[in-house]
Amino acid sequence: MIVGYGAALGVLVDLDHFLLARWNTGNWRATTDVVRNPRLLLFDQESIFEHGEVGAKQRLRSHVVITGCLVAGLLPVSQPLAVVSGVVLVGHILSDIVWDFTPVFGPPQASVRKQRKG
Repeated sequence: MIVGYGAALGVLVDLDHFLLARWNTGNWRATTDVVRNPRLLLFDQESIFEHGEVGAKQRLRSHVVITGCLVAGLLPVSQPLAVVSGVVLVGHILSDIVWDFTPVFGPPQASVRKQRKG
């Protein structure tokens, strides 16, 4: 049960990408594309967001805020669940950092280092 919760939490935290894309563009294009074609979520994730719709630093800040709020909210209710949530989401944030800022592991077109140089 804990593994299922951790997996779901690690995936669902990325729903903020759609809110960030809406905030940055003023439209719901990415969300409507996925609603119209859910296969994008599994088979073509790279095509969901256009360049600049969701910035790496903005996304990481959003994940940190979500993590802090969730852990703080769960702490009075269930300390073990708060710890599990924190560990899962910090792991998610760290993997995002490696993906976004390390050209060796992340896709070259998405690397912030490459964007700065190019």
